[in-house]
Formats: sequence, C-alpha cells, structure tokens
Amino acid sequence: MSERILLLEDDDDLATITDAVVSSAGYDVVRASSVNDAIAQCESVLPAVALVDVQLPERSGWDFVREAMRWPEMRIVVYTVHHDEPETIEQAARMNVDAVVGKTSDPMRIVDVIRSFDDGPLEKHAKHV
Repeated sequence: MSERILLLEDDDDLATITDAVVSSAGYDVVRASSVNDAIAQCESVLPAVALVDVQLPERSGWDFVREAMRWPEMRIVVYTVHHDEPETIEQAARMNVDAVVGKTSDPMRIVDVIRSFDDGPLEKHAKHV
C-alpha cells in the first residue's frame, strides 16, 4: 500500500498538476480545498504527509497546521509562493513544520521532500527547500 499524501490546495489547476506529479511517484494523493475538508480527511485516514498551501479563501493553511499538531506523526510541508520570505520561514519553524517548498519550484522537488521522510526519523523542525 502506498503512503497517503494530503494536498491542501484551493487552486484546482495547481492541485491537478501537483496531484499528477506526486501520484506518478507512487503516492496515494487525497485532495482538500479547505481547512475543514483537510481536517475531515485526516480524521478519516491519517496521511503520512500533508502538503499545505497557506493562502486559502476561508481559513489559512496555518490554521490547518495548528490543528494538525494533534497528529505529530504526520509530516507537514508548507507549499507557498512565499517560501523564501523570512516571516514564512520563522512561522514554519515556530509551528514545527517539517519543510517549506516554493510553489514555483520544480514539482518533482515536492516528491524529493516526501521521499526524504522515508529515509528515517527527521528532527521536527522546518527546513527550507
């Protein structure tokens, strides 16, 4: 059984592209377009990794990250165009995010980050990739 990856992204086109890339690497992707939908997905079957867009229409992706603290075994990857801004990096570190990836990065970069979690335990702190 492949690892489940939650993709929290409200842009349908970007979600479709990201889903295709991550799925083609052998992962089972479930999509959510809102924080509430993402929480429901996690309560149903907890994913190994959550890819989280922080700019969402109703509630921020940071709200999801706060809620996700109840699932410490789930890896959190913040996926944003603001990946290189100091306040994003600082916020991610404060919230124990596992990685921050730019939306403008090569989509395979996301797969590389997910695969890095398979290499064994990772100290829970944000790394900027």
